[in-house]
Parts: sequence; structure tokens; C-alpha cells
Amino acid sequence: MKNFLTRSLTGVVFVSIILGSLLLGEISYAIVFGAVMIGALIEFYSFFKSGQYQPNKLLGYVLALGIFVVLFLIATDIIAAEWSFCLFPIILLCFILEIYREKTTPIENIAVTIFSILYVALPFGLINFLIFPAFEDSRHYIPDLLIAVLSIIWIYDSAAYMVGINFGRHRLFERISPKKSWEGAIGGTIFAVLAAY
Repeated sequence: MKNFLTRSLTGVVFVSIILGSLLLGEISYAIVFGAVMIGALIEFYSFFKSGQYQPNKLLGYVLALGIFVVLFLIATDIIAAEWSFCLFPIILLCFILEIYREKTTPIENIAVTIFSILYVALPFGLINFLIFPAFEDSRHYIPDLLIAVLSIIWIYDSAAYMVGINFGRHRLFERISPKKSWEGAIGGTIFAVLAAY
């Protein structure tokens, strides 16, 4: 019960910050989502703390922020879409800087650094185009679609947790996540579909 209350309180605070940033406007959205993206990267890189692979974290953070900012500026029509091509040469820095790091697994380090950008930063950058949809050749800040998507995800997660705790008997992927169950996944899906409808 204590675990549930802790998760609920943390969830309420997190959801309030996310929704508050979206409702306040585009600047607060950009700041909060940029910070969440960096937090997600920190979490991603923590998987490699004790392993043999050592991604270039600082470069990853810089590239992630660069991608988010450039795509934000493109989505808001402040700069032209062609500016996105400037990001590709910057990604080559992963290869160049790795030469000077003198680590034992340079190829793997490059792969993990680039994967972190593709897995975390790029999706966050593309969210900008949900927030600034194009209507009649102009873009306006409309957070409704992203709020709807996030709400469905939160409902799925909460319902899957509740159904799994109460009815979960058959493990989904015990090797990866021992507590997740098929019952929870199905229950979460049903509630998410109902919420979407």
C-alpha cells in the first residue's frame, strides 16, 4: 500500500508539472520537456555505469538539446526546415571525439551514444510537431493532441498497474520486468482504448 501511495503522489506531481507546462504556453513547454528529455538521457546512461561500454554523455546531452531546439525552431516556423541538415555533421563528432577519449570499446561507445540520440532525443524533438501542427500553411501552439496522447498513456499505465496488482497471475516478460503480467497489459489496453474513444 505504501508503494502505491508513493507512486501515486509522484505521478500526481509529475503530471501536474507536465500539464502545467503545456497549459502555460510554448516557452514553459520547451523548458520542461527539454528538462524531461535530459532526465531521460541521464536514466538511459545510468544503464552503462558499471558496464564496459562508456557512451560520450556530455556530447549526448549537447546533441540532444541541439536536436530539440532546432526542431522546436523549425516547428514554430522561426527557421526553415533545411536547418535540420546542420545536425548531421554534428553527429560525426561522435566518431571524431571518440578517437581522443582512448577507451577500450570505441565502436560500441559510438553506437551507444548515437542510439541514445535516436532513442531519446529524436522522439522528444518530433513532439514539437504535435504541439505546433500546420493548419493552412501556418503553425500555432495547440497542446491538445499531446495532452490527449499523454493522458491515454497515463491511463494505460495506471490501469495496467492496478489490474496487474489485483489480478496478475501470468508473467509477461519475467526476465526483463518480473512484476508485469499479461492481465495487467490487457487491462491497461482496454482502459486506454476506452479513454481514447
